[in-house]
Amino acid sequence: SIEATIHPDDRAHNNVKVQEALESGQPVDFQFRIVRPDGAIRHIEQHIIAEHDARGA
Repeated sequence: SIEATIHPDDRAHNNVKVQEALESGQPVDFQFRIVRPDGAIRHIEQHIIAEHDARGA
């Protein structure tokens, strides 16, 4: 899964920022690291805009 690639030190912060976007409905920008299968670390910048349908899903 994508979550499994997130650097262990960044997972909690990543989860908080995703939840923030879902709850607030406001754009959220943040950075985190992923660990590739070869052990290389890459820095990722994420921009989230959560949209809900008419059912709230």
